[in-house]
Amino acid sequence: MERGALFTRLMMAIDAAVLTAAFVSSYYVRQFLPAALGLPGLGPIDHSLWILLPTIPIWWLLLFLNGAYGDKVQSPSAVVKLGVKVGAGGLLLLSLLLFLIKFDTFSRTLLILFIVVETAALILTRIGLGSWLTWRRRAGKFTRHALIVTDDQPEARSHASLLVERMRNSPAAGVTPVGLLSLDPSAQPGVEHGLPLRGSLEDLPELLDQEVIDEVYFVLPPSALNRITDYLKVCEEMGVEGKVLAQLYRPALARPYVEEAFEFPFFSFTPTPLYLGQRYVKTLIDAAGAAALLLVFALPMAVISSLIALTSKGPILFKQERGGLHGRRFAMYKFRTMIADAEQRQPELASLNEMSGPVFKIADDPRVTAVGRWLRHTSLDELPQLINILRGDMSLVGPRPLPLSETAQIKGPLRRRFSMKPGITGLWQCSGRSDVDFAEWMRLDLEYVDHWSLRGDLQILGKTIVAVLSGRGAR
Repeated sequence: MERGALFTRLMMAIDAAVLTAAFVSSYYVRQFLPAALGLPGLGPIDHSLWILLPTIPIWWLLLFLNGAYGDKVQSPSAVVKLGVKVGAGGLLLLSLLLFLIKFDTFSRTLLILFIVVETAALILTRIGLGSWLTWRRRAGKFTRHALIVTDDQPEARSHASLLVERMRNSPAAGVTPVGLLSLDPSAQPGVEHGLPLRGSLEDLPELLDQEVIDEVYFVLPPSALNRITDYLKVCEEMGVEGKVLAQLYRPALARPYVEEAFEFPFFSFTPTPLYLGQRYVKTLIDAAGAAALLLVFALPMAVISSLIALTSKGPILFKQERGGLHGRRFAMYKFRTMIADAEQRQPELASLNEMSGPVFKIADDPRVTAVGRWLRHTSLDELPQLINILRGDMSLVGPRPLPLSETAQIKGPLRRRFSMKPGITGLWQCSGRSDVDFAEWMRLDLEYVDHWSLRGDLQILGKTIVAVLSGRGAR
């Protein structure tokens, strides 16, 4: 653990140096551009260096949230993805910062050039450090010594054998298996899986006293967990990391992790890949994006409000209770596109419903006003939901929120769609909206929930713009 912390501090220092060098080099490259491209010149470099004060902590945070610190070596492809993701996130956050502090004199070309140079430098530096660390680990340096505890049950022995094989085939991970212990008190020294069998679990305290052991892996069935608690305590007291194979339950979709709740450790099985750090980033993007879009569309929203008020009776905003995260009720806002008593008249039109399942949709709905038809075609009726995002009820991207009557009819595994906040747009909207039937709609929602990523959200936002501009599936 101490070695991992040392590598983390070293890499943070290297990242700060790389960021500084990337900015300085970008500045001087940008200085040569005015003569060639006719761009305005820059002031002295010390007038721009202040940007590094927020930039370095932002990059540290983004790298930390993406699991980039520690002594684990990532593959070159993973490093490239990391560099691009951090560069894009950093550009977004720095742009937002410059917008909020109204510092519009900072050169945009310098900012973009800096992001490009920094991303390339980060990728090359990380690949170089990873290659050096892997080379040293192949020579037996900077590795952690692991002891593996198992028993005679076929499944446990199979897992232990596979674990040893993967440790040996992954030198970049920096873990060297040095021996086995058996749960059987009568176990005698020997050789298994190409490793020395050092005795039984009862010999663990003596081995930890006499040898260099950094980690102990308990590869045992759930029925044996009550027999190892005392030895986990031994590991804890002697400063050795103990790892227990999580075989309590084999999830098909959920992601297992350990967390502390109310001062107790728990195995948690989250139904979505939305880990804590990623959740914060998604929430930050939602809040910043919603606030920026409300500013951009403030005037169009005022014009739309006037058109609705002048052309039909009733409120400007349509307010309806919908089902949100895990079915929570919230008031969702839209620009009113129908006549004032539209909900009361819905039973009269039930026979015209074109959507299977519990969802109600019909083409050429007679309740829709002239202005409302245009708003629906352009999707501008959704703009007030930006307020729902700022209130924390919705997200920019997510499963579509359903009315309470329809929410109550979503049963069984389909309710997994409620495990993420509902969104203004999602896979359903950018796949044809009303042209997609109920079964496909639910499949798309579950696909989004099960495979969520920030990159996927950005792709959905891009596809939504295309779908809105083309009017595909809008009703």
